[in-house]
Amino acid sequence: YIRMDPPGYVRALNRAIREASADVVLFLDDDVTFERGLIERHVRNYADPSISGVTGMVLESGRAPVRRLPSVCWNTRFGYFF
Repeated sequence: YIRMDPPGYVRALNRAIREASADVVLFLDDDVTFERGLIERHVRNYADPSISGVTGMVLESGRAPVRRLPSVCWNTRFGYFF
């Protein structure tokens, strides 16, 4: 447990990254629910050289996943923007 002064969400995330000893840091907020195996599936993607970025799917409670975001969310150079 690390105390910070002054406190702040982004400052805390940056501090956590500096303090981490692992190659991968995964932040799960207090309102996140996830299925068994999420961490293993997430980390597995880092071994695939064809994948340049890893993130999670964000769903509102009770909503079905969206298979493809609208074109307004797509950038041909960088991929999806939310």
